[in-house]
Amino acid sequence: MLVKQTEPDLILVDIFLANGNGLELINQVKSIFPSMKMLVISAFKDSLYAERALRAGALGYLNKQQSSEKGIEVIRTVLQGERFVDPETGRRLINQALSGTGLTNSPVEQLTDRELEVFRLIGEGNGFQLRV
Repeated sequence: MLVKQTEPDLILVDIFLANGNGLELINQVKSIFPSMKMLVISAFKDSLYAERALRAGALGYLNKQQSSEKGIEVIRTVLQGERFVDPETGRRLINQALSGTGLTNSPVEQLTDRELEVFRLIGEGNGFQLRV
């Protein structure tokens, strides 16, 4: 694994990778390097992926639509070992935690990470391959 060879201070991860899934990558890295700091930078909707990324082990979630100045601030925050999500997502996650509801009642948000990945692949017109 390249992480073992390079020992980075921070790994920037996208949700969807050319050869896999960013959430799976985060889980794999965390299982081997539990203290590794990771930040998800993605164009996908925070409400679908921010909580999933944090649960997988990332310290933050930054939408690519935010300014580059915000990106530098977020990277510094994560390098200090602190968590980051945008304020709206943070309020939503706090409200969910306090109410005990977890993910919202949206059917899409109730999908598992793998189910969400399958729907995305279907939407992109990909066929199915059975992974055993």
